[in-house]
Amino acid sequence: MKQLFQASELPQVALARLGLTPYALTVEGQLRPLLNGERTDLMPMVIDGQPSKGRLVFRRAPDGAVALKLALPKPQTPTAEEPPIS
Repeated sequence: MKQLFQASELPQVALARLGLTPYALTVEGQLRPLLNGERTDLMPMVIDGQPSKGRLVFRRAPDGAVALKLALPKPQTPTAEEPPIS
């Protein structure tokens, strides 16, 4: 697959806000999918100062800049065996 993005284009400030670095993405095997325009696996990150998990994907904005898109998992609804937490 052709690489759509270059490592030099990484939105490092946006990644840092999520507690991520290019090095961490490389170690986790998630940098290559991002550079190919694919979604990452569900991975740990920090959102609004809280530990969380999500998936990332890069998209090209109309002005040519790299835009970082974040997909959060849907909250699970309680089952009959799990009463809601009040």
